[in-house]
Amino acid sequence: MIPNSAEIRSWLQANTPEVLRDPKHPDRGALAWGGSRRPFHDPDVERWFREVTARGWAVPDWPVEHGGAGLDAAATADVRAELAAVGAGGLLMNFGTLMISPLITKFGTEEQCRLHLPRMAMGNVAWCLGFSEPDRGSDLAGLQCRAVKDGDDYIVTGAKVWNSHTDRADYMELLVRTDPDAPKHKGISVLMVDLRSPGISISPIELISGRSEFCYTTFDEVRVPVDNRLGEENEGWRLVQVGLRHEREAVVAMAMTDQGFTGRKRRSLIELAQTAGPDAVPADVMADIARLEIENLAFAATKRRARQAAESGQDCVHPSVLKYVGAQLTQRRRDLEMGLRGAGGVGWEGEGYDEEELRSTREWLRAFGLSIEGGTSEIQLNIIAKRVLALPTN
Repeated sequence: MIPNSAEIRSWLQANTPEVLRDPKHPDRGALAWGGSRRPFHDPDVERWFREVTARGWAVPDWPVEHGGAGLDAAATADVRAELAAVGAGGLLMNFGTLMISPLITKFGTEEQCRLHLPRMAMGNVAWCLGFSEPDRGSDLAGLQCRAVKDGDDYIVTGAKVWNSHTDRADYMELLVRTDPDAPKHKGISVLMVDLRSPGISISPIELISGRSEFCYTTFDEVRVPVDNRLGEENEGWRLVQVGLRHEREAVVAMAMTDQGFTGRKRRSLIELAQTAGPDAVPADVMADIARLEIENLAFAATKRRARQAAESGQDCVHPSVLKYVGAQLTQRRRDLEMGLRGAGGVGWEGEGYDEEELRSTREWLRAFGLSIEGGTSEIQLNIIAKRVLALPTN
């Protein structure tokens, strides 16, 4: 029987550990990503996580046989709203559930679906993407990571770079070249690679923000079973196009989960402005805050409209539009916050800066990545010009 929102709310309020309401609690990251390499710090949180995922609430709209709850759109929205209300709005919002599961569902065999989807839904495995390569820039079709068939295996050799969270992942969706003589948009295949396979080396890349969420990954004659290929051999570019659409939508979804312009964040900006002096907040600052709030409300409404259209099988808003606008809004909010902090907004280390100021500096720097990952903003604008607006090319 499908639970109603009151039943969901009652269970979550009675059983959710209070520590999850703290956005800085270390287990919040484990809730979002899952996988065997992100252990829980609090046993009560882990027990709660296991029970919620067992109910299928992490992916409520997935079929029951794939680890979901089999709920319709309205019930799914109820579950997600109630999870957000108890501080678990990002539950298993990760590369696997958002980007890779649609490809496995659409192009995978029945056996691949049975093997991988329930483990994603339960948070037992985490996934990453192996797309970009050194010296290739945005030329994804120019990839050179090779996979040569040897009996029942492919032997993979090459390198990938800017892979997010690879050092904490269990599996990688890997793009490889299986026919080096074909035109560059042909001869590409998609492999699902167990990152514990011999011959894989993963090195985190330290960013300007001080974080190391991106990695450099090399493959030295790594054996991957042919059964781990997703879709047909040399037909990977078709899968890539579907995958990139989901990736752009997912980048927006993950960026906005805890970073959307909520009422709390609006109040925090006003409070920051008020600390600058005894007078009322300047009109131009209030106008900037109000403009940002209005644009974020419009963006949230557009995302809802796009999601509802997609659920009914219709195209409404191109994902490149969502990706571009979502990155811009997040960066503008970070810029505004930095400006309101004044000298406190550029703190990096040492005395004279509190924890919030140091966090703010790093989040401002990290926001620059939103206009690069999942396809640069320039690429998104080109896609919008060509595919949405049908503008002439000369």
